[in-house]
Amino acid sequence: MDCGMKSPNMAKYIKATIHEVQAIGLKVVATICDQFNKPAINLLIEESRSELARQGEQHHTYSSFINGEEVMPLYDPPHLLKGIRNNMLNGDVHFKWRSKTYEVAKWEHIIKLYELDGKLEHGIDPTDVNVSDYRMLNRLTDAHVYPNVIKKLKVRNSAQVFSHRVSAVMRRFARDGNNLPAEAEQTANFLLFVDRLFDSVNGSLITPAGDAQYSPTRHTAFWMEAIQVLKTIKYRKNGRGCVPPTITNWILTLDGLLNLWRKLRVVGFDPSSNCEDDDTEGALDCFKVFLLDNREHEMHGVFAHSEANVSE
Repeated sequence: MDCGMKSPNMAKYIKATIHEVQAIGLKVVATICDQFNKPAINLLIEESRSELARQGEQHHTYSSFINGEEVMPLYDPPHLLKGIRNNMLNGDVHFKWRSKTYEVAKWEHIIKLYELDGKLEHGIDPTDVNVSDYRMLNRLTDAHVYPNVIKKLKVRNSAQVFSHRVSAVMRRFARDGNNLPAEAEQTANFLLFVDRLFDSVNGSLITPAGDAQYSPTRHTAFWMEAIQVLKTIKYRKNGRGCVPPTITNWILTLDGLLNLWRKLRVVGFDPSSNCEDDDTEGALDCFKVFLLDNREHEMHGVFAHSEANVSE
């Protein structure tokens, strides 16, 4: 959480906190923070890189060393999901996934789909008190879609837009040639990619989407694929392109998860030992399931998150 603290002070307190946790016999393998704390994280990483350089060693990973123990910094996936949405409100997304050429995702396609789903000519009587029962996308509201009223702090709203259901309905409308432009299928592809990306770090298995081309993908394989897709993403508006911090931080987080998993496997960590639950609202249970499932099923696991109220 950003409380106005300067980055050097934040870095000092992060390091001091980890020192205290280590002092009671626990090993800190990762930290999770929002994107506002990235400057402090970078200071810790640079400090570790400089120290290793003095010892004649190189430091190639995005991590810091505290008391000789490597700590992986991860960025909170709910914040990152909102960042993808918020940036898309201001520019089209150019990306490559399952295609040899770049595709373009546009927020205007989401608005058009939402409006088509509620039109009278689709058999919906707007005076019917049960109108939401007849809509295909009944979870979407104005606060999900229209930029001037979007609730930008709500993770749930972002997740409900970047969903398999919205992607599938948009794809169907784009292919029938009468409702959405054919290019909206590219937006549907981006929605599906982000849905799978968030699911992979949010406690769900990656499951088939009802078509042979969407076969189940193990987490490690998908994370490596997703990193390559994220590296292609640029937001463009008025002919100008940029890569916002959200995309970079998604890449760093997925890379950190891959490194963390490899590290835990190497040391033979047993997630079922030395763990007692407390008042963490299930976070410990989720992390234990993540590790156990990945050990037994080769990355069919979960990574817990808590909803946060800060947007990029």
